[in-house]
Amino acid sequence: MEIITSTLNEAYKKSINLILQQGKLVAPRKKYIYEVEGLHLIVTNPKQHFITNKKRKADLRFAIGEFIWYLSKSDSLQHIQFYNKNHNRYSDDDKTLYGAYGPRIFNKQWSQVVKKLKQDNESRQAVISIFEPRDNGVETKDVPCTVSIQFMVREDKLNMYVNMRSNDFILGFPYDCFSFTLFQELMAEELGIDVGTYHHYVVSAHIYKEHFALSKEIIESENEYINFNVNTLKILKSLELEKKLRETQEYLQEEELMFPYFVNLLNLELADRKNDLSRFNDELSKLPESLRNFISWRN
Repeated sequence: MEIITSTLNEAYKKSINLILQQGKLVAPRKKYIYEVEGLHLIVTNPKQHFITNKKRKADLRFAIGEFIWYLSKSDSLQHIQFYNKNHNRYSDDDKTLYGAYGPRIFNKQWSQVVKKLKQDNESRQAVISIFEPRDNGVETKDVPCTVSIQFMVREDKLNMYVNMRSNDFILGFPYDCFSFTLFQELMAEELGIDVGTYHHYVVSAHIYKEHFALSKEIIESENEYINFNVNTLKILKSLELEKKLRETQEYLQEEELMFPYFVNLLNLELADRKNDLSRFNDELSKLPESLRNFISWRN
């Protein structure tokens, strides 16, 4: 099954509608889902990055926090729990995440792919494997859902192909595509070319039964376009300051970093953790209204 759209917002609504209309009821691990097998999404303009459906209301702070966690090459539970306290349910030892993508992507494979594409910009071998042979037999709460990421340069643009063994379109898809399309932009920057088409292949595209009613609301909801292009020159500085904020628990001073409003969003997260509602509201007031819709007080 194939869906072709211009933006992730469109792809999201059309995918959910397809699963509702054509999905079959199955129960892997005794959890009922509506499932479509073999879904292929093609997004011709993937630079939107963040899905802004008002009914799904994805958490922008977590999307950014997870992306930072990946770039940091971290498998630390404590790190990602700063942005989502519930991540401990995926940890086997209360310290790390077995399936963490950051070490799998960025320890060696990313630089190897950059080198390969610079040597042969039409290579078909620029593949990053996330699901590894060892994952087939391991007992863990955190088996990677993503199998691989492949990059190909065609017509002077960088296309990206993500292969998923499984994808929850309500809980997981908005955050997966946020980071994946940013990976595409980062790779394009390293190669000095423009971003091309984003391809998202899913063997099991599904919605859990308890999200069936919400899915109908998502289809009927309006979307807003929010541009989240990343400033690659500011990545290292951004990672340093993010680490400083988490470790010192001190608010950051405003400056231009890898995302618009990056410092404000980190300060919002810290204010939430400190139960500092006054600072939270102050930082929130500095954001455009289009972003405020995806920030909520959690404490």
